[in-house]
Amino acid sequence: MDKLRQPLAVAMTGFRKWTNNPRFYIIVALNLVFIHSILKQVLDVVHASGQPVSPWFFPFLTTNDQMLLVMLLGVMLLFCDAPFLDSGQPYILLRTGKPRWLVGQILYIALGTAVYFLVLLLICFFWLLPNATFEADWGRVYFSIAHSGRPIVPDRILQLFAPPAAIALSFLMVWLVGVFLGLLMFFLNMRFKRATGGVVATALVLFHFLAVYLPPSFTNFSPVSWGSLMMIDLTGVSKHPSLGYCIGVLCGLIALLIVGLFLTFRKKNIDVLPPI
Repeated sequence: MDKLRQPLAVAMTGFRKWTNNPRFYIIVALNLVFIHSILKQVLDVVHASGQPVSPWFFPFLTTNDQMLLVMLLGVMLLFCDAPFLDSGQPYILLRTGKPRWLVGQILYIALGTAVYFLVLLLICFFWLLPNATFEADWGRVYFSIAHSGRPIVPDRILQLFAPPAAIALSFLMVWLVGVFLGLLMFFLNMRFKRATGGVVATALVLFHFLAVYLPPSFTNFSPVSWGSLMMIDLTGVSKHPSLGYCIGVLCGLIALLIVGLFLTFRKKNIDVLPPI
């Protein structure tokens, strides 16, 4: 049981620090401001038309370039101080040993990313709930917004997916991208100077905005772009990377980073590091 309980306990120590971390409140504020600016446009249509709206707006957060930037910036702010070696960690590390401690930190990044995006999903849900209807389809409001030419609701997503499938796939993709960025910062911060991970992760996020204006084939080299379903070839007719390619590459990169973390951490001296 200790093999599972100890890494989980290590992961929980990361969650307990969220409310005492000023970056947590910056993340909350940024996301609320941008989500409000997007959902206000939806609610304007709801109030003008008198039609209720489906509360499952989350997939359209990930297809909005500005919102995707804010969401991934939140991931970077949560995990930019990896490895998480504050004053209490050496004592925990002595009790658990290096392998279990490292598994706990990897688990913290994976679970923390999932919780973060789940909270954003629930924010959208509860924000729209007073005007919501639960239907098997998207409903008239989203189709009206898409046909009006507003980019906040891409018609392509409405045509290709039912709401549950869009939510599940968009959550999976943005979660994989978030875990990749978190582990990348963790690995680079251990191998090089501590700020290296944040710099490289920022460059990858910004490259997504460059890739939007480049030929579609460039998105094959932009893992961050795969957090948006609009940047994936879902029908086999574009030059964007396929869904299988995106999932396979992200899973492969995550696996390589985990192996790299174990190889690097095995030889690394443990020093207490102040939070960034």
